[in-house]
Amino acid sequence: MRQYMVPNSRDNGINGIEEIKIKGPFTESDFELIHTIFTAKEPFNNGVIIYLDNHQKLIFEYANAFEVNVTTSSSNVKQSEVKIENILIST
Repeated sequence: MRQYMVPNSRDNGINGIEEIKIKGPFTESDFELIHTIFTAKEPFNNGVIIYLDNHQKLIFEYANAFEVNVTTSSSNVKQSEVKIENILIST
């Protein structure tokens, strides 16, 4: 039997990703690599903000443990959580 995966983000009012924040125990070498790869960036005390197309941001921030936060642009203001396939995203 074949299983099909069909994204349901539009059905749930998600228009796209605005920001992804990646926290973790990054090393100085990790941040040097990030600065080499990306051009549009803004360093701050604990990390760096990368500016992408369409007003999107990718944030790398030093923390003791790994954590990823995804912020979406949503037209569904009543819903605070959306399930897309097997991923739960808070809006």
